[in-house]
Amino acid sequence: MPPRPTNPPIHYRPATRADAPQIAAFVDYWLSGRGLRLADPGAVDDCFIPRHQILDYINRQHTLLAWHGPNLVAWAVLNRRNRCLLHLLVHGQYRRRGIATHMIHLLQPDTIRSKRDQATGNPSPFYKRLGYALLAKVHSKYHNPTIDLLTRPHHPTPQP
Repeated sequence: MPPRPTNPPIHYRPATRADAPQIAAFVDYWLSGRGLRLADPGAVDDCFIPRHQILDYINRQHTLLAWHGPNLVAWAVLNRRNRCLLHLLVHGQYRRRGIATHMIHLLQPDTIRSKRDQATGNPSPFYKRLGYALLAKVHSKYHNPTIDLLTRPHHPTPQP
């Protein structure tokens, strides 16, 4: 009997400029309504991130990707300067598999900007389960939604 084919594991790596077209297609599909029009669970008509912004993220921030074989299944952006998580998006069919949790573990953000009125729900409870606590509520300069700013309490290192 031949061996059963196995699914490739999820592979995580930093984004490169060559990934920009695939990132743009992924983000457009899941956030700007294309997937919603096709009734794909998890797709929303929530926001649009222009391609030049994606390139700026790749060039200036820490942009982490998760791949399942040749398929991009998650994207995250961490501000290098202040270690704030700006974006975290997981493919609708790959949610609840630990991918977002692993990306948070890899990135180790000090703070997280979490938009409360997302079409997919409020992600703040997810971040709170990972040990983050609400620091402040701020208003977006582009829209009226409230953004939760969460932080992970730093535990003091034990003194010898």
